[in-house]
Amino acid sequence: MELDFDSILRDLPACRRKAPPPVTRDALVAKAAAMARRGYVHTEESLKALAAYLQGYGVLLSGGMGLGKTFFFETVNPEPLPVLSFNQCFLWKYEELAEWLDDRCGSEIVLDDIGWESGRASNYGTRFDALQVALDFRLSHGCHARTHITTNCTSDELVEKYDPHVVDRIYECCRCFVLPNAESRREAQVDYTYLRNAEFRRQNGTGEP
Repeated sequence: MELDFDSILRDLPACRRKAPPPVTRDALVAKAAAMARRGYVHTEESLKALAAYLQGYGVLLSGGMGLGKTFFFETVNPEPLPVLSFNQCFLWKYEELAEWLDDRCGSEIVLDDIGWESGRASNYGTRFDALQVALDFRLSHGCHARTHITTNCTSDELVEKYDPHVVDRIYECCRCFVLPNAESRREAQVDYTYLRNAEFRRQNGTGEP
């Protein structure tokens, strides 16, 4: 007897992932303002990343050096998130990496500067991919807390550098955002200061700029 798989699929109950709650403008402004008070300069893209963060997603921030990728995660919470720096962890033994991950299984973490590591880590002569170990651990050990990532690499560079399995894990963990270049960030800082001062002058009756 041939089975009618289309009919079977229609009869199965739909399994839909619950959509995250929308982020209100007030909530976004309040969190962005709290970060700004701690020195973070927002751009349109960082606000999109913050909205995704408030919705409960993991966030990947990419872009050049000095754009505030790590600082984003230092200011987004009252206490900075635990950071696993990939310019150091490739020197670790497997047991050291596994212990660090296990101790923070219930916490949000940041995998910082992926793509920086110069080759694979070595565990008593056996090579292993520290990023793959970290991502697989987070996704297979019941770590319900989010994993965030920063990188200087573009998406194409990540595909060239890592195994496709690792890249799939990255996109499974995170929503991805590219921060603007340093020149755009300096312009945002100037505009932000100007508007803030103009608003201050208006509120205090000292005339228009």
